[in-house]
Amino acid sequence: MRAQQCVDAGAAAQGAAESSAARLRWYRRGFALAVVLTLVLLLLPGDAVLAVKLWVASWLPYAQEVDQADWSAHADKLQHAGLFAVLGALGCRAWQRRAERLRAFAGALLLGAGTEVLQSLVPGRACSVWDFGADALGLVLGWWLVRAALYRRAARSLSGLGVESENAPQRGQFLPNSPPHSGAMGQEAGKKWAAAAHSQPTIPKSDRLLGAGDD
Repeated sequence: MRAQQCVDAGAAAQGAAESSAARLRWYRRGFALAVVLTLVLLLLPGDAVLAVKLWVASWLPYAQEVDQADWSAHADKLQHAGLFAVLGALGCRAWQRRAERLRAFAGALLLGAGTEVLQSLVPGRACSVWDFGADALGLVLGWWLVRAALYRRAARSLSGLGVESENAPQRGQFLPNSPPHSGAMGQEAGKKWAAAAHSQPTIPKSDRLLGAGDD
């Protein structure tokens, strides 16, 4: 019985590890795709960028009112910040080790600086320190949002483990009355521990996982 429980626990741990590895691979693919998309959008010629903006605006409601209000005067900064916020979020989520995350963060910063230098060579585009500032701000924002979500999820998981440990039987709580090292001691201890396990409130595993995953 005990050996079977150990086998089941090992299989469950292996399945969880494989699922986590699969999620990390998808996040890394998303990060690579976001890098390619950022390069394409930031290195398009100026006339192509204008054509894309006009096409998008044609599908948006109240586009004329927005243009007259000049709300899009700094739209390029919002685009830079949005692109690098996605990079920051994916880079923070795709790697678990601190050194790997820092390399992803530094690589995204170098990407922002490199695209600004290359924009000086693209017709209709220009290098701008303010654009790089928007890149850095978006990167930090996306990174911070994901880190905050991960810390919050970890805190919820730890609080759930604390509740379960308080409900668990404590050492010495159900000690048998038989003399130590006697044959009856093992039987009495087993009966009392079984009764204690049935009397303790339990929460299904799936409910605990769903509760830990809600943000």
